[in-house]
Amino acid sequence: MKLSVKVIGESQLLAKLRRLSDNVAGQALENAVVSGALLVQNEAKTKSPYLTGNLRRSIHIGGHSDKSELGNSTGDDIGGNKNTRDRAEVLVGTNVEYARRQEFGFSGADSRGRIFNQVPRPYLRPALDEKKQSVAKEIAAALKILLGKL
Repeated sequence: MKLSVKVIGESQLLAKLRRLSDNVAGQALENAVVSGALLVQNEAKTKSPYLTGNLRRSIHIGGHSDKSELGNSTGDDIGGNKNTRDRAEVLVGTNVEYARRQEFGFSGADSRGRIFNQVPRPYLRPALDEKKQSVAKEIAAALKILLGKL
């Protein structure tokens, strides 16, 4: 599941971005994209199936794992974020082993030979689809704030 957003801003903000070093510009972009990704993360948590709350707690942004109230990590990271001067990529997801089955469903025998016919209960894709426009607006607003401070 991938969402691409192209932000076209005021020429002054773009000029500031061009004057920054590669690592600072990339980090500014990544921070703005993380700001937008939080909308998807929160919506996915709302939409995720709930039995014990483990799946819901495990949904996070790559490189930005949440901690539980007890200070324990909610799981291994789902992967790091990538950024360059003009591009930033972040991942929203979970590392819980049964998350894929919840999102896509599963029919057949598992590795232990148990037979399942589990219907899909998607939560990540609908969250992304519903928040696309809000994510783009949030990224643009965050970039204006971040670059306005320079």
